[in-house]
Amino acid sequence: MAEFFTQLFNSIFTPGPTPTLVVATNASFAALQVLLLTLVLATWNIHFMILSVLTAGLWWAVNWFVRELEVAKAQQTEAKERSGDVGGGSKGLSSRSAVAADDSGTETEDGPSVVGGGGGKGTGMVVDEARMRENMRLRVQSDEKLRRASLSGTDSEWDKIDAEDDETTGNL
Repeated sequence: MAEFFTQLFNSIFTPGPTPTLVVATNASFAALQVLLLTLVLATWNIHFMILSVLTAGLWWAVNWFVRELEVAKAQQTEAKERSGDVGGGSKGLSSRSAVAADDSGTETEDGPSVVGGGGGKGTGMVVDEARMRENMRLRVQSDEKLRRASLSGTDSEWDKIDAEDDETTGNL
């Protein structure tokens, strides 16, 4: 029994649902259902019946979520194995250098970046840093144009003077 509690304590610091944590969760829900059933039989109060139904729904949802996590983990493991067999893995590419699939142009790390291509099927393309920097430069320019347009459309002369001062001193 002490080993179970030790594993339960350690499972708190382990990402994902561990078998020990799932057993403890199911035991807790079962004990709560027994308590609520006892209270329903003792008092015939509708509130305990409603709580029992809510608890049963939550219990089912937690177990469904755990099953979905296990399926997703199995699919991820299978995808990693397939990508390792097909292309020899992603040598030289860090996982932090990935750019979102919508090609937002956000640069996060040195080296080439991978743009998603089909949800991990190994069909991503390498985007060079020059293109990403150009996208970032264009985005900054468009933001600056929007800022200037919003300042020029104001009624306050002080805002216009401040904007002129910022342009002459180089402050943005």
